[in-house]
Amino acid sequence: MSLDADISLIGAVPFFAGFDNEHLRLLAFSAEARSLPAGTVLHEAGQPLHSAYVITKGLVTASRGEESRTFEPGALIGERALIVEAKAMETVRVAEPAQVLQIRRAVFRRFLDEYPEMAAAIRARIADRVAQSATDYNRIARRIGAIQA
Repeated sequence: MSLDADISLIGAVPFFAGFDNEHLRLLAFSAEARSLPAGTVLHEAGQPLHSAYVITKGLVTASRGEESRTFEPGALIGERALIVEAKAMETVRVAEPAQVLQIRRAVFRRFLDEYPEMAAAIRARIADRVAQSATDYNRIARRIGAIQA
């Protein structure tokens, strides 16, 4: 893919919403384009995460036990790896030959250090997600409480 195509694809990922073209260009330029054969494991459940991946072509699956999900071009996999040191909760494997943009945490952290306004935008987005999760958990707790009553 061309740099402009990478910029467009990354710009469409909700996690990067609000990044301007200059920031998207720097991020796309620093990402590593990789072509991966079917069967390649991007990360194994329980192992440390070091990178996130934007799928540019092909299909990737994530599985945990009996459950699995499929990701198509435009999906961001492993976004937690960009922010914090964490272990993978799922095994992520290339289902058919794929191309991805690998974004390493160290590179992304430097990016946030240089552009604190982007760090603030991501921090706000994460806070919104946490608040929404708390609301969802409270709704589920009320439903369980109503069933037990």
